[in-house]
Amino acid sequence: MRLLEKLFSKSGDKDKETNYSGIEGWLFLPAVSMVTTPVLLVSLILMNIKLMNNPILKETFAQFPGLRAAVISQTLIVAMHLVLVIYVSFLFFRKKQALPKMIIACLTVHLLIIVANVSWISLIFKELSVRENIGVISTIFITAVGIPYFIRSKRVKATFVNP
Repeated sequence: MRLLEKLFSKSGDKDKETNYSGIEGWLFLPAVSMVTTPVLLVSLILMNIKLMNNPILKETFAQFPGLRAAVISQTLIVAMHLVLVIYVSFLFFRKKQALPKMIIACLTVHLLIIVANVSWISLIFKELSVRENIGVISTIFITAVGIPYFIRSKRVKATFVNP
């Protein structure tokens, strides 16, 4: 749309500076993520608590040593990740200057958590499903695109200016 506006604009319009501030454009995707990720993390914590307290799974925990410890560890790590995501969401919607560095840290932590989870799964069950592989690949992609975007984007620099 903006390309068409530029092509058909009058020569006097070229002197106008484009306003890059605001949560628009590609920043819409992280904004949606800032709302949905806490909900997903809370549901994962609740699911893990329910799983640990399920008497039917006692035999499974006995069959796979380390599974219970992995579920407990994952729950604690996800709880800490939830706190980080809530803090980053606060920075995001308040348009704080600290957001770009914190979101880079959050993306990196998320990647490390996914890699740790997949490592635990492969150690405990001795195999990985397609779902785990897709999770790692998508997280690598999001991190590889997100970090450069938050470093170089004009919109990010113009939007996150509040001290």
